[in-house]
This record gives sequence, C-alpha cells and structure tokens, in this order.
Amino acid sequence: MDPQFRLDFIALVQRRLATDAAFAASFRAEVARRYATDPFFRAVWAAGIRSANGSNLDFGPTTWTGGSVAHPRGVAYYSSVLRWGNLVLGVMAELNIDPYYFPGIMAQIQQESAGNPGAINAWDSNAQLGYASMGLLQMIAPTYQRYAKPGYEGTLMRVSVPGTSIRQQFASPWQTHPYTNLYSALNYVINRYGYSKFMSWNGGANQGY
Repeated sequence: MDPQFRLDFIALVQRRLATDAAFAASFRAEVARRYATDPFFRAVWAAGIRSANGSNLDFGPTTWTGGSVAHPRGVAYYSSVLRWGNLVLGVMAELNIDPYYFPGIMAQIQQESAGNPGAINAWDSNAQLGYASMGLLQMIAPTYQRYAKPGYEGTLMRVSVPGTSIRQQFASPWQTHPYTNLYSALNYVINRYGYSKFMSWNGGANQGY
C-alpha cells in the first residue's frame, strides 16, 4: 500500500471514530477480536501503543510474542534477533512504516549484527577511515547523527575499537542504543532509498545499504 494513502486512510478512520458512535463501537469490537486471536496483530497493536506513549527509549530485548514470522530467504531467525521484534515494531509504528515490511527488516538485522547491539565492523572501508559501523543496523556516526531522532544525535568522540588501531568516531551514547540505532537506520532508509529498499529486504535481497 502506498504510504501516503495509508496515512490518509488512518486520518479518515480517526475522524470516523470521533464522530460516528456506531462505527467506533464496531471498530473497537473488531480490534478486540483480532487482538485476542491474532498474535502478530497483537504485537503490532501493542507496539503502536508503546510508540504513542513515547516509551520505546527504555524498551529493550523481550520475548517475541508475535507468532511465527517467515524469514524472506527461508532460514530461521536467530533468537538473538527475535528478541528485538517488539522494539522493531514500535520503531516502525513511530516512523509510519507498514508492518508488512517487518520480516525484511528483521532479516537485515540478522545480516548486519546477528542481533548484537554492540556489534562493530572494524574491518571494512568505513573502519579504515575511522568511521566504524555500529549497532543492530550498523550505522556510521555521521549518518547516524543526520537521521537520528531529534534530541538523540549524541556527541561525537573518538573511541578505541578491538581489531583496529584507528580510533573510531562514535556518537555517544546513542549510536549503539537499540532504539535510537533502529530509529536512525530506518529513518535513513526512508529518506535515502524510499520504501523500495524495504521491499527488496522483504524479497530476500539483504545487501548492505
């Protein structure tokens, strides 16, 4: 679904909820039914509520409650990746990213960091220049800062990283925080590539970005 159409549709539903009591009652009954019977819907709905309440910053790894999710390439998700599923859905809700793209985003996390928020790439061309990729979705400091959630850009400093003698730039302390790393990375994808990148991830093309 086109993202702008989806946002317009949501606004229309919100107006109906505020002005049409019968529609509101029917809508709430359907949400309650889906919440009780559909694990993935329940996880998405809860993530949206967390986002609306601004509580994602303190929301860390949890037991995945969204039911079975198929990896785009037919392999299993690591448990170290699935533990971030609820947080990923919360960030997606905050950035108005359709839950349809969830499997591909999780697959990208698996490729980039295997679900380790402290993962650092100390050997590629970025690291050789002093800009190591870090975190769940492997952001370098300048890109992290440009697309960070306002107020969470961090302070640039140089830090020592095992595996390289070059001190690496780090946006302290937020660049590797799971929530802020995910927010900046997904915001970057939207602005740099558009939703076609999420679609390619959903199709199993989890190349670097």
